[in-house]
Amino acid sequence: MDEKAVSGQRSAVSGQRSAVSGQRMNIKAMILIGEIKLRDFKSLAVWEKAHQLTCELYSLTKLFPKEELYGLTSQMRRACVSITANIAEGCGKRTEAEFARYLQISIGSASELEYY
Repeated sequence: MDEKAVSGQRSAVSGQRSAVSGQRMNIKAMILIGEIKLRDFKSLAVWEKAHQLTCELYSLTKLFPKEELYGLTSQMRRACVSITANIAEGCGKRTEAEFARYLQISIGSASELEYY
């Protein structure tokens, strides 16, 4: 794609300046020219395992007593969903440091779930 075709456009996020060209461009254009590298979270084995765990946990917690619906059941489900959600969100971040931060949050959620 011709870089001139996208210069001068406001960023879809915040009007950030491109570190590569110093010209304003939208996020989609930045992806197309390779300035932002996106990761496919569904291709990660860790995300797939966490997703399977989430599906199994939801099935299992359906069997819990009704009085635990807003207590233990809710906490376990939220912790489990947080694992996959943070992996997915981290994959959409621009830097390795941001990606690593979201993976650390996922690890924290996994530790929380292990407690329950």
